[in-house]
Amino acid sequence: MSVHINLSTARVTAIGVRIPQTTQTVRDVAYTLSIPAQPVTHSVMVRPLIEPDEDTNSIRVRLDRWMAFNDELCIHLPLYLVDMATAVRAALDFEGDPGIGWRSGHDELERWAMTWLKQDESRVGGGW
Repeated sequence: MSVHINLSTARVTAIGVRIPQTTQTVRDVAYTLSIPAQPVTHSVMVRPLIEPDEDTNSIRVRLDRWMAFNDELCIHLPLYLVDMATAVRAALDFEGDPGIGWRSGHDELERWAMTWLKQDESRVGGGW
């Protein structure tokens, strides 16, 4: 058995709100689900981690693991944070940093994330 998680599409509602979707495969059955997400900017949202569980044939929404992502480019920061507020803070700091962008390479994103974690920990006592 295999488990696959892919951010696959974004559905646009009648009023123009983008709702990201994911296709998850559990026990060889694919499910396309809307992802619970909170918009932060026009193209950036935060969302909880979603995990398939083959043992229970279920999909979990982890409210103790949040990430910031760009839904237009289907890219997320390489950070899993403990709550929505911390993920929003990371997203806003990332968007406000002129030295990095969503199209930066993986190594650059990783360096930015590690630096942000250290700075955030000293600023507010951490959130990861």
